[in-house]
Amino acid sequence: MIAQVADKAQHPNAAKLFIRYICGEKNHDGKGLQPFLTAGSYPVFPDAKITAKMPSYDSIPKFPLDFDFYYDHFQDVSDYWISVQP
Repeated sequence: MIAQVADKAQHPNAAKLFIRYICGEKNHDGKGLQPFLTAGSYPVFPDAKITAKMPSYDSIPKFPLDFDFYYDHFQDVSDYWISVQP
């Protein structure tokens, strides 16, 4: 989840309150965080109470990270995605 307050927002304090709401308030168990506690969604707060039955993040198989490969091929992948954009 990414939430930001835009530069020169007309009501920056209202935006801050909204961000606090969708982050689940101070203790991360408010109603605003509930839509993000579904199966397949992992909240960024380790103390958030996950309501859906799902495997732990550590038990999910993931692709290995190869930063050298990413560094060497980033431009090719970027060029490809730009070429297929409508």
